[in-house]
Amino acid sequence: MKQLQTACFYFISLFFATALLCSSANVSAQAVNLDDGWEYAWGDSAFNSDGVPLWTQQNSLADWHSIAFPADPPARGGHNIIWFRITLPQHVYRDPVFYASSIDLLAEVYLDGELIYKHGQLDQNGVGEFAGWPWHMITLPEDFSGKTLYFRVYSDYINIGFWGELKLTERVDALSQVIEESLQGFIVAGVTIFIAFMAVVFVMLKGQRRQFLNVCLFSLAAAGLVLGDIPAMKLIWDQPLLWNYIGAYAYFLLPIPMFMLLAEWLSDAGLEVRHFHWLWRAHVLFLLVAAIGSVFGLIHLTQLYPVFDGMFIVTSLLLVVSVLLVFNRVRFEQKLLILAYFGFCAVMMLDMAVAHNWISWSLCSCFQWCAAIFYCDHWLIF
Repeated sequence: MKQLQTACFYFISLFFATALLCSSANVSAQAVNLDDGWEYAWGDSAFNSDGVPLWTQQNSLADWHSIAFPADPPARGGHNIIWFRITLPQHVYRDPVFYASSIDLLAEVYLDGELIYKHGQLDQNGVGEFAGWPWHMITLPEDFSGKTLYFRVYSDYINIGFWGELKLTERVDALSQVIEESLQGFIVAGVTIFIAFMAVVFVMLKGQRRQFLNVCLFSLAAAGLVLGDIPAMKLIWDQPLLWNYIGAYAYFLLPIPMFMLLAEWLSDAGLEVRHFHWLWRAHVLFLLVAAIGSVFGLIHLTQLYPVFDGMFIVTSLLLVVSVLLVFNRVRFEQKLLILAYFGFCAVMMLDMAVAHNWISWSLCSCFQWCAAIFYCDHWLIF
């Protein structure tokens, strides 16, 4: 049995090392970053009889203002609709596209007064239902240079506008980037599913059923979270809302097996863990309320993220304080597990900060490496 566990540990370590090498690969694209030159105007444009937005015409009456990056302009007030525009720079591509990592939440894109792309469905009032947070690749004509690209954006979320990377590039280079950025995620998802399977095997061979079942649940939740965030899933099945729901509910599920595992370990050490049970039960209650509310249309997915993030920060801080009070009373291997938990909670909070634009979006893959440390720690101890 010990040899089997050691083999699993080396297998997991090898795959995470492979993922690290994949993530370090660079896309050799002659891309033009579009991080400046933007303007915005709050409100919505009227349309002429041909369905052309008047704000896309010369000498329109829109109140345009400059902005460093097209996201969350000041003085939002009660506005849920905004227009952005940028004059595209001089550059030559054979198959040019405008690439964006994500948009909060829905958008229509106009060039020369013509609708060339849309994400989601906006009604006559410019309002629509959440359609997911995918990346966007907008086809441009070869003579795009010097033309102005307009974006009509709707969001009832706390953020409005773009998130992440904005650039002009060749279509093939954009697709290559999506695939390369997805390799790490596919490997991590595959390893987490393998770990869930091995946890079930250990339940049958070794016992410790509650601990290994919690490891299985945690691994499946982590796999769902990673799969929901893999960019190439849009190429496999273009249902971004479905992938977002898978990732979201896996995200909401993660703290439950985490807290249950820690309670199990500390209980084995003879420590009082009743307050830990309240922590994971609170997350079970949130998960049930979120699921029921979503099914009956009472709660939108975009409303759940800020609530969960706040709840996770509070419960994690309570967990950290409780554990620090007994840290010196546990064995060395249990201290390793506790430190792995602390690291995982810290990186989840870092991931939240990326999602809320508090820190750079370039750090958004850090969750997967924390998961690697967490898994290796568990297999070494078990």
